Amino acid sequence: RSYTLPAIRQTLAIPRMRRLNKLLHQQERHDFLSLSNILRDHFEGEITQPRFDACTGNFYSICMHPMCWGESETTASLLCRWDEQLGVIGSWCPCQPCLSVYLPVYFTGYLPQTLAAPGKYFDENSLWWKVKRLILAVSADEARFAPNVQKACAMLDIRLTAWASQEEAVAKKLLAQGKREEAFTRLNHLM
Repeated sequence: RSYTLPAIRQTLAIPRMRRLNKLLHQQERHDFLSLSNILRDHFEGEITQPRFDACTGNFYSICMHPMCWGESETTASLLCRWDEQLGVIGSWCPCQPCLSVYLPVYFTGYLPQTLAAPGKYFDENSLWWKVKRLILAVSADEARFAPNVQKACAMLDIRLTAWASQEEAVAKKLLAQGKREEAFTRLNHLM
């Protein structure tokens, strides 16, 4: 503060930081679902909630949408936690979290091809580009399309979280039996 002139980007970051801190402190412990919901936030329920829609991009919230090409936006997010047996367990979201789903990611040395091919231009084999196209379609009329996409993503998040929990439990048992390759194969299949 002492040596820097205020910049627009700093001014815009302050409300996002305050909102993030408020949401983080609303509960004592978090899991992937609670944290992913925080990353989806557009000041819902607050007086500062967007008057038009979150996809217009002229509103700086935790989940950011671009107003035009080249503007700041949430391009992806990754949540991680440590497990004593499995190591780092991740939950990855392509593009803006409010219109996407968090996918389980395991650091087993394997990366599905659909996750490895984002590229600079659209690629039919890239999950990131497919989600980006969906978000661009929704942004044409967010009030009309977003509620259905968000509802479907929320249900899928819950199903994936439950499936991941089951597969992680099986993988831990396999690891305890010395069956590392079989455990990793299950986690890779889930990814």
